[in-house]
Amino acid sequence: MCGIFGFAKKHNSQSDKQLETIRNVLTSLTDKSSVRGKDSTGFAVMTPDTRNTYKTLADSSSLVKSNDWTGFIDNINRDTTVVIGHVRLATHGTINIRNTHPFTIGEVIGAHNGVIYNYNKVAKEMGKQVEVDSEVIFASLNRNEMKDAFEDIDGDFAVTWIKDSNKIIHLARESGRPMCVAYWKKAKTLFWASTISIMTKALKEAGLKISINEVVRDRIFTFDTDQFGLTPNCTDVYFHSVSQYSYYYNTRGTTAYNNSYNSKQLEYCVVCGKEEYKDELCWSHFKEESGYSDIIYSKTEDGTLLIECGYCGGEEIEKELTWTMEHCYVCKKCLDADEVVKCNWCDEYVDNSDITTSSGFDVCIDCKPHADQILIPGETDEKSTTLRLTESCSV
Repeated sequence: MCGIFGFAKKHNSQSDKQLETIRNVLTSLTDKSSVRGKDSTGFAVMTPDTRNTYKTLADSSSLVKSNDWTGFIDNINRDTTVVIGHVRLATHGTINIRNTHPFTIGEVIGAHNGVIYNYNKVAKEMGKQVEVDSEVIFASLNRNEMKDAFEDIDGDFAVTWIKDSNKIIHLARESGRPMCVAYWKKAKTLFWASTISIMTKALKEAGLKISINEVVRDRIFTFDTDQFGLTPNCTDVYFHSVSQYSYYYNTRGTTAYNNSYNSKQLEYCVVCGKEEYKDELCWSHFKEESGYSDIIYSKTEDGTLLIECGYCGGEEIEKELTWTMEHCYVCKKCLDADEVVKCNWCDEYVDNSDITTSSGFDVCIDCKPHADQILIPGETDEKSTTLRLTESCSV
């Protein structure tokens, strides 16, 4: 497990105050991402004409308190277009500067969170020797069209990279690793991080109130910073990988004819080592990291976790409940009674009183100003899907 984070912004389009906020967000993202890896920290910083990498074996939470950080962050200026950040929890390869992300392979610079199970096989087929499993991803991206680059990859991954332009950032993930984004339209800046909890804390510390959205899996999102405006105006393409079909292909050593018992390997909380509940955290640390400490729950005699519906107070197992923007779980009965309604712009559930309409679509009051500018009456929602998945709802 590792952590990825960073930002991409339109060149020379920020005020001094906005630049200071961007620096503060990056500092907080670096600090908060430490929970996902303490073995090394690295950055790739791009301007339209330059690419520079900075790597250290320092824990990121210690780095931001050092004099080295002051020198680094002061170099983030109007000329900066993309910063790719990474913290490492080593799984393959020695802990050293050489093996610290981001990696530069050919025209590609990128960072990876996850584990590639068949990296030796892929490296051999490409005629390459690698020390870190992540390297095969960027080698493949360097030699292949990006939609084809993941075809032979079997593993868990969330990836950020640049290739042909220092103004264009690509984000992609499969189901095994999280990634989220937040777009600040006034500063024409896109932020990303591994988890919503990390992003939430970083934005809050920087005093920035913008919406956060999860990156949709199995799609490559491409952001051209020259096109940043009221929305990030991204494009997306679907990708295939062995990971999507390992259930059938038996690539990870499971019994092919017994796939009904092919369960996920037990994982543990990165903070305390207890059994994982969600986002690589145990139940207690999930609540603490996410700021959801007001969730009421209990356990049955057999250890089943029951969570209280924030509306009717009834208890259900989590898979029978829906998480809402009101920071509570809601049961199916309350959903059916329209106590909460799904916004067709940000795909979050909100209180019924906070829902309005835009061109015939149900949208929350935060999203309505942006939806009014994009949605066209009578059009299907498909055309707006990519924008909705990455759109910021405020500021």
